[in-house]
Amino acid sequence: MHRSRLAGFIIDCRTDDLQSAVDFWSRALGLPRKAQQDANQPNYVTLDADSRDLYMEVQKVDHESRVHLDIESTDIQAEVARLERLGARRVANIRTWVVMEAPTGQRFCVVRGNRERVAAVGNRWDGEDRANQAAPAIDVPPGTIGTATLTVAAEHLASRIKDVMLPPVLATPVMIMLMENAALNALRPYFKPGETAVGTHVDVRHLAATPPGRTVTAKATVTGTAGRRVSFTVEAHDGERLIGTGAHERSLVDLERIAKG
Repeated sequence: MHRSRLAGFIIDCRTDDLQSAVDFWSRALGLPRKAQQDANQPNYVTLDADSRDLYMEVQKVDHESRVHLDIESTDIQAEVARLERLGARRVANIRTWVVMEAPTGQRFCVVRGNRERVAAVGNRWDGEDRANQAAPAIDVPPGTIGTATLTVAAEHLASRIKDVMLPPVLATPVMIMLMENAALNALRPYFKPGETAVGTHVDVRHLAATPPGRTVTAKATVTGTAGRRVSFTVEAHDGERLIGTGAHERSLVDLERIAKG
């Protein structure tokens, strides 16, 4: 059993002037800035919405401006699993929270809540939402890790795969292939005879260019299962830095059935 509830709203602002953005939203919502701000987190400013039993924050971001909500929970992983069963998908783990995407496309976060407050007023989930859910088709524990490695050669370069005008660096599709292989390797010990898992979703960012000769290692970590679907967080390193990160899903399939069409 765990509890969760709406914690509040985060106003994401793509701006170079966070203080002006905070000033606007503070006046627009009638919420003053909180007196105590974390000096180590200059891109986040909290508004005082305690009287409304909400958490309100204005933050500087490098993606498009938007508003997202936070769901706070006494058990983040249990809440993420519950929401995955409802059709949401995990996008990324960031420090102590999990970024998710609803089936309707909106992003939101599952965060660690004030346990006393959530226990007192949060929704209680006893697993009744699982009553009609099929058991996972593969018994792979969350946290299971798979890896795959590749030494970047000429046939892996963007200039060879895509366009000769591109620089001679690791192509994004090759990095994604390596991440998928890592995910597949995480599942191999848990397959029954005649089973495998095909990729059904990839959402990654390619963060840095990798020249020929470097060895890239991809890591995939199982974050949850829902029926025949397995979710992962994925990342790739080139020995010096993180070059890619994101989320991935695979679906369990029967090879004989696929062969029959």
